[in-house]
Amino acid sequence: MAFAIAVRHHCGQLVSDPVILAPTLKNTYSELASYADVVRDYRDTRPPSTDDPMAWFAPPGLDLTKVIERSCLSRLRNGKLYPHQQRPFSVWRGAPRQAAERLIPRAGELAAVRSFDQLYGLIRAALRGVSGVGPLTCYDIACRIGRRSQPRVEPAEIYLHGGTTMGAKALGLRVDRDSIPVSELPRDLQCLTATEAEDVLCIYKDALGTIARGQNERPKEGRRRRSRRVPRQQSA
Repeated sequence: MAFAIAVRHHCGQLVSDPVILAPTLKNTYSELASYADVVRDYRDTRPPSTDDPMAWFAPPGLDLTKVIERSCLSRLRNGKLYPHQQRPFSVWRGAPRQAAERLIPRAGELAAVRSFDQLYGLIRAALRGVSGVGPLTCYDIACRIGRRSQPRVEPAEIYLHGGTTMGAKALGLRVDRDSIPVSELPRDLQCLTATEAEDVLCIYKDALGTIARGQNERPKEGRRRRSRRVPRQQSA
């Protein structure tokens, strides 16, 4: 399988700015045997900061209204939709402009926020009812606009949407809430930031489930082996 040079970014998408690439086969990361392996693989393959396509949405010096517009329209430097928005915005073509029209008048409120939770909540409330805009798109827009804040506003917890919810379920975590503290992850994953953990739960959801099941089965196997001991026969 041949690829052009690309970097993986955000929930398993293969992204290269200005060209978005996608693999022809799904990688289930079956070779990863532990949570430490997952962290190592993620950090070995993540893009360097200079290749981060998210930087396009909020470059230094860009006016906040322009940042909001770019963030809502969700198009990269080459004009293509960001991978997360390709499916919904190809169906609801008016959604990006409608989102921008709702958020630009609230630029002052967006500039005043001091936490990601506040920013995300404001955006979700403003965009409620816009067809094609769900929790993942609201999260992406919040991440993009948060880069414009000084200091930068970034997630402190792992926010749940389609991909992260599947990863959290694979780990046996509760998903009936908006976000999960990093401290609830398995110990070897707690070295990740919330943004990194959001990526990992999306990208490695299948591998995480396999690792979690393997760890849960080991004690049962040990108990079965112990139960097979044959009692010593006593002499008559």
